[in-house]
Amino acid sequence: MSALTWLGGGWSNARMLPTVAFAEKIAAGDTGGWGSAVRHAAGWLSPQHPVIDLGRRIPLPQLMLQASALLVYGLARSRGTEPSTISAREVVDWVTERRLPPPPDPPRSIDEAVEMLTLWRHELDDAADRQVRDLGALLRIAGHLVPAPGHRSLERFSSDPVVATWLALVDTEAPGVQPASMMDQFPATLLSLGLHALCEMA
Repeated sequence: MSALTWLGGGWSNARMLPTVAFAEKIAAGDTGGWGSAVRHAAGWLSPQHPVIDLGRRIPLPQLMLQASALLVYGLARSRGTEPSTISAREVVDWVTERRLPPPPDPPRSIDEAVEMLTLWRHELDDAADRQVRDLGALLRIAGHLVPAPGHRSLERFSSDPVVATWLALVDTEAPGVQPASMMDQFPATLLSLGLHALCEMA
């Protein structure tokens, strides 16, 4: 039998959280700009993704919410405006300018496949690096001590919910660590996966 949790006046499967409830976990009690950005992003996503299934191997709605919240917050703080003034179109346009390149067309030979995939991987890495670099710059402008991406560890922790969300999306497993899920096998960061999903939703 599935475990049930009381949420918002009703019972819910413990794996399935309403998107707005998961947003409150990301906001971590913040009543300022960060909390406002998270709830603003949840307002866009919840009509299409009303719940987040934490039991899925790759919970894309979770990554979309975390990534869009960081971006809404960063854009708003860099402009000196409230997160509620940032539109979904502005977020999608920002991501589109930095979107990951599509996979190459089917090759005609093995040699061509190796060459095309090598080139695509370089382009993928460059695009993912740009996403991390540009979003990190926005968060640093907002006054957060955002570290460069690294390997997941207990030492990579922050009580700042903005930095904690950042680390959850940009850190990867150390070489030789057995991936715990498909999310850990994604060739770029989870940030890139969440941002790419936002483009696909537009």
